Amino acid sequence: MMDKLNEKYIKLKRILAALIFINALFSLYIYHLSNKDSVSNLNKAIYKTYVETEGGSGNYTVYSSNVFPTEGYALNTTLSTCTNGGSVSQGEDYSITYIGSPGSCTLYFDVDDVQTLGGAVSTILNLVGDADDTSTAAIGDTPLAYDGTADKNLRYIGEDEYRYQNGTYTIIYQVNNYIDIGDTSSLWRIIGVFNNIDDGTGKKETRLKIVRAESLGKYSWDTSASSTNSGYGINQWGPSGSYEGADLMRELNGDYLNPSLSSNTTWYNGRNNNLNATFDKTKSLSLSAQSLIGNALWHTGAVPDNLTASEIYQYERGTLTGKNCSSGNYCNDTVTRTTTWIGKIALPHVSDYAYTTTGYIKEGLTRESCLNANVDDWYCDDDDGDEGYCMCSVSWIDYIAYENESIDFLNPEGLNTSESYVVMKLDGTGKLGGSDSAYNNIIEPTAFLKSNVTITGGTGTKTDPYIATLP
Repeated sequence: MMDKLNEKYIKLKRILAALIFINALFSLYIYHLSNKDSVSNLNKAIYKTYVETEGGSGNYTVYSSNVFPTEGYALNTTLSTCTNGGSVSQGEDYSITYIGSPGSCTLYFDVDDVQTLGGAVSTILNLVGDADDTSTAAIGDTPLAYDGTADKNLRYIGEDEYRYQNGTYTIIYQVNNYIDIGDTSSLWRIIGVFNNIDDGTGKKETRLKIVRAESLGKYSWDTSASSTNSGYGINQWGPSGSYEGADLMRELNGDYLNPSLSSNTTWYNGRNNNLNATFDKTKSLSLSAQSLIGNALWHTGAVPDNLTASEIYQYERGTLTGKNCSSGNYCNDTVTRTTTWIGKIALPHVSDYAYTTTGYIKEGLTRESCLNANVDDWYCDDDDGDEGYCMCSVSWIDYIAYENESIDFLNPEGLNTSESYVVMKLDGTGKLGGSDSAYNNIIEPTAFLKSNVTITGGTGTKTDPYIATLP
């Protein structure tokens, strides 16, 4: 009897030992790799990592860093594979877990389009409250409205009102969208909360778009030698091939971002490479302000005439360029046009102006009626027959150029069949149209704040602006 009990006891011990051994082996198959620390638990040699070049493109490039991609990417578990029956998964803390026998893995990471809202964005959205993407909203007596685009951007709308009396302008009302970013020469103003802003790497974010609250001055968008487009310039904003890009693009992202300038410099402002406009070095953007501004992918598609606000928005993001001719003295440049540019400082889009309208109550015009009309028809005089939309063009963006001068936009004019130097402008009367790029118009630097910028105080008025800082 005792022998049988001993035999059962020995078998039980063997089974228990086997279970302990199997459990130990299984434990050895689990590896945790953090994307925020150097890879240590899994030798670099046994895996390859690829990242998507642009959100939704399905195109991948080698990721050579010794850490996994940081926030903004998601592991593609369908494409990712491991040998020896292994598999990988991505946790909420962006750790990568490997389960299986030791082997090699090929990992693919997609651009993660999930929007993360930074503090400044959340502050504005919280102040707006429960408005949805089809309604207008307000912060105090300042109106805002969603633009109805696929991106569902929230914009400050309305106009600044002045009274001219005894040779001076008196402010009656202002849109309270002022923000202090640490620019020592000027406040800025918030154009709105913009979704799906590419930071230049394919990562999409929700960010505040801002514009300088005062004109920087009057300069050419671009100019050229007399042998090129008769000296009127080239309507290509960014670099392309050997072409370095528009004069203004290089100036805004050069001298303007150099607070160490020892003296004033000269900028372009006329035909035939006329270089006699002064840039005041005290207007350079401070380093503290620059730290709040991030790169963005700007859409520079050309905008034809006679479009509604939503159509303008689509053309800005389209493939039409500002060169639609092939010969002649006004169309002899050889620069290939592009429709995007990655950088920090640009100009307002045409749609930024168009979407500020609130209509005009005195004329019975609603915001909806203005947005459904061609923006070119918002301006009228006694003879053009468009009297129904005379007041749609009043905008707080227009009032930045209180000198009654024309404002240059970022986008070229499209479908011009004889000239390749025309860009979009808003003239002093509120008329939207084309302008020679060499003409010296009002310049309003525009930028996107970084997604992690926070607002730590202020109410948005000119005397008590929002205070923007980095956490």
